Amino acid sequence: MLFLAGIIHLVCLGRTQAPYGRYLGVFYSTTMPRTVPARLAWFIQELPSLLVPVLMTTMTTSHRESNIGTLLLLGTFCLHYFQRTCVYSVMTRGRPLPLRVMVQGGMFCILNGFAQSHYLLHCACYNSTWTSDCSTLFLLGMAINIHSDYLLRNLRKQGEVVYKIPKGGLFEYVSGANYFGEIVEWLGYAIATWSMTGFSFAFCTLCFIGPRALHHHRYVRLSTFTGMSGSSPSQVRQGLYHHRYGRVSTFTGTAGSPPSQVRQGLHLHRYGRVSTITGTAGSPPSQVRQGLHLHRYGRVSTITGTSGSPPSQVRQGLHLHRYVRYTTITGTAGSPPSQVRQGLNLHRYVRVSTFTGMSGSPPSQVRQGLHLHRYVRVSPSQVRQDLHLHRYVRYTTITGTSGSPPSQVRQGLHLHRYGRVSTFTGRCSSSERFHIDVN
Repeated sequence: MLFLAGIIHLVCLGRTQAPYGRYLGVFYSTTMPRTVPARLAWFIQELPSLLVPVLMTTMTTSHRESNIGTLLLLGTFCLHYFQRTCVYSVMTRGRPLPLRVMVQGGMFCILNGFAQSHYLLHCACYNSTWTSDCSTLFLLGMAINIHSDYLLRNLRKQGEVVYKIPKGGLFEYVSGANYFGEIVEWLGYAIATWSMTGFSFAFCTLCFIGPRALHHHRYVRLSTFTGMSGSSPSQVRQGLYHHRYGRVSTFTGTAGSPPSQVRQGLHLHRYGRVSTITGTAGSPPSQVRQGLHLHRYGRVSTITGTSGSPPSQVRQGLHLHRYVRYTTITGTAGSPPSQVRQGLNLHRYVRVSTFTGMSGSPPSQVRQGLHLHRYVRVSPSQVRQDLHLHRYVRYTTITGTSGSPPSQVRQGLHLHRYGRVSTFTGRCSSSERFHIDVN
């Protein structure tokens, strides 16, 4: 049943997300459903997963001493849902949950709580020497989940509904650290129980919150890229479309035109480039494509010395040309292709080992030395910071806006690109070009 529930959820909500939290407005843009306050909804939804195991434990009269491992495993399960029911639900600042989502979540918690408790109390038997590092994995995932929830709660002040990208903790490496922690938590529980019931719950967890974590990751990337951090997902998508429209319309000289004309301008620009390269200007598209294939054929046949030969011989000549290059580089002239490839790998190994000062070391250590060499040069955060600074200096030099704030630099860069594209496509007069170049 749990496997089936996970598959159904994945099929039904694989591309979209459950309508709560930031995705509530995506499903209900016109009429809002009946909602329940977040704290009350989370308490009612998570309570069965804590209450059912406790009731089943008290009703089970005989507990042998050899079942200490069973009680420990059931205790880890109850520990998680005690935190979710009595701590998380009281401290959460989330948006109200739709009544339908709360009821569905509560029904799943009843089913899952009964399945886990019934298996551990009546089917499984773990002796008193039961030990496993998987319990450590469970506690590690729970710690990640609790700490990530703490960071998310402190992103906004009381009453704020604006979206913010979390920083700190595991959010520096994973965009959905809270979901990652819960997946790790139940994976450790499944390995510790080593049962179909435990693995089915871990599978359900992955199906429920895995796609949601992926959508969060895409949201963080797009909102950062489009400069719309803090906006809702629908606004971020709209901003991405606007960003693409602005880039293409500026590039093709159709700024201010409707999207259909912008797409038409992009196709016309590509047609003009290809027809100019192949010398088929003014010809219909079919002849332009044919000219492009002929142009590529001429280039390859000239490089390989097979001009005038049929395409099969030209391709054969290209493979032979690459073979000669590799044999010349690696000193394996006259050897079969397998030895040439082996010599090429050896050549690359020698170059990297010489570069990192690990000549004679096995390939695994050479790769490790290469990663260490890159790390020692500059740390990743400094690399990104220096790259942004380098781009800023380049853009200010190109556009003549040295010392200006980033907004004016971006504006100058767009103006510079507009001048280049309009000059290239012949869509502005000579006086306009002169004005753009001077500015």
